Amino acid sequence: MRILRTLIILIAFLFVSCATKIASYQPCCCSDCVDCSETPTDPVDPVDPTNPPSFDCPANLSWCVNSNKQVIKKSDIRYGSATNFGSGKEETLLLDTYSLPYAGKKRPVMVVIHGGGYSITSTKTTGWAPWVSELFAKRGFFVASIEYRRNREVCKQKKCWSLKPSPLFQHPVHDTKSAIRYIRKNATALKIDSNKIGLFGCSAGGRTTIDTLAQNWGEGSSGNSGYSSKASAGIGLSGTISDFSQLKTRGIAPYIDFHNTIDNLVPYKGALDTKKYLDSIGSVNYLHTIAGKGHCPNIFGLPQGQTAEFKKMMGFLIHYMNL
Repeated sequence: MRILRTLIILIAFLFVSCATKIASYQPCCCSDCVDCSETPTDPVDPVDPTNPPSFDCPANLSWCVNSNKQVIKKSDIRYGSATNFGSGKEETLLLDTYSLPYAGKKRPVMVVIHGGGYSITSTKTTGWAPWVSELFAKRGFFVASIEYRRNREVCKQKKCWSLKPSPLFQHPVHDTKSAIRYIRKNATALKIDSNKIGLFGCSAGGRTTIDTLAQNWGEGSSGNSGYSSKASAGIGLSGTISDFSQLKTRGIAPYIDFHNTIDNLVPYKGALDTKKYLDSIGSVNYLHTIAGKGHCPNIFGLPQGQTAEFKKMMGFLIHYMNL
């Protein structure tokens, strides 16, 4: 009986001690702790994820009004290189920048990722990419419109979509991350705010946007190692996760997708599946559904940019990029 009583007292002591430690526990941050085996939990977002934020754009905010100043474009800036899946040779990666004349304040960045079904014939100078880049620039963003490795044609021959992960989807992600790292590496020269980097893409570009945020495919070897490839937020038009087999379970930046209910190129079901996954891990995301048939919906209402969808997108950026 004496031994049993001693065991009961010992167990009670251990229980009280552990409860006290748990009650006083504060999760550590890797910059503050020597031993950071515990990782802080993701912050709880105060905005209702079922209702995307939609803020009015005050006229005194540059990103809410088109500037009448001339946009400065610089073309074919080398940001990295990587092995071409088809030729096996090194491919130079280029980007174009769009910006207003520097006015003494660091600019937020928008990385524009063009669409085109990952085809070699689609480029940063075709389709909607140039005018979307100029629109963001007129709103006060420093824009980097990127070229990335497109493998659609060679994948038809080598059937690379059967690989896990497929270079059809993985290579654009690695190249986008390299572009983000390049921007951070050159933040001082570019006069940008490296804490405010957003991603925007349509179709293949929209998929690359959410894949860059959500896929656990590593950093790749496209250049500019040693810098963070983290983005603050992502916007997709007809953008869905391409592969659900190697996704992150936390640390995904806020994402919004604008999607038609009938999209024959990137089906709406993919948008629902993407939202379902992001919801399941508590990641901030919004799906703005547009009734009817279409692909890469024009949310801009060019040239004014005053559609309800555009205002919703700007509200999203203002909130999550802290503009």
